[in-house]
Amino acid sequence: ELRRCHTLRGEMHHFITNLQYYVMFEVLEGSWEVFTREMDDAADLDALIAAHDRYLDTILQKGLLGPKSQLLTHTLSTLFEVI
Repeated sequence: ELRRCHTLRGEMHHFITNLQYYVMFEVLEGSWEVFTREMDDAADLDALIAAHDRYLDTILQKGLLGPKSQLLTHTLSTLFEVI
């Protein structure tokens, strides 16, 4: 029984670690690089605001928080309650 608990704990830790990696490096870091390039290329305040809006939209979509990801978001929330 203790071995099964330890295995389950390891699997949960692995899942959370991979999800954290995905959010930090695939979502935030990649999107930040694109945003900083667009920020440097912005000619005026409107272009900067548009770049920021695209950055926020990208993070929401890639971070599984957009309207297309509602089912997955609900599933993850349920899973986090268990973990």
